[in-house]
Amino acid sequence: MSSPQEHTPDQKNVALSYLAAVEEQFNCAPEHYHRFLEYMTQYNRKEITASSLVTEVSAILYKFEHLVDGFNAFLPDGWTMKTSPDEKAPNAWVVNINTPEGEFIRRYSEVVLGEEEEEQEESSTKEEFKQMIQLVNDIQTRYTDDPAIYREFLKAIDPNSNSGSREEIFAVVKNLLHESPDLVGRFQTLVVGGD
Repeated sequence: MSSPQEHTPDQKNVALSYLAAVEEQFNCAPEHYHRFLEYMTQYNRKEITASSLVTEVSAILYKFEHLVDGFNAFLPDGWTMKTSPDEKAPNAWVVNINTPEGEFIRRYSEVVLGEEEEEQEESSTKEEFKQMIQLVNDIQTRYTDDPAIYREFLKAIDPNSNSGSREEIFAVVKNLLHESPDLVGRFQTLVVGGD
């Protein structure tokens, strides 16, 4: 991006290849690719400075050395970026930005759930599922003499037949089970999350 002069076919091919690599890297998170394109467009229109461009792009690409290295081809003369894992912190990266004014360092990190936290989350989900199955069984047992209520309950909680919010589904279930406040309370705790 050194200057707004005419670009050779080789420069255009390099730019297109680089954009394809960025797009491929973020195929599961296209919002990052679109943000990247937006910053590039703003820079080309002179809406943001090279410093702003580097700051924003480094926040998107910091984990990908090959993309940061490739991005250097688009920076003005005297500007370079380099990223590497931070040796002092796990799941963190250091981006060194060299400009005509000097060197700047930016640090980025990401929150990663540890195995213990993942196990707790999984265990909690399993417990909630067990409680929901038990609640459904209890409703079926309680309304053995009135199976229409049980069928309406199943219909109310079926995502294929009911696209309402949790609160709307709760209102339907509360109306159906109005004679069983204990079951309504359990359903509310499991589905809505409290009183």
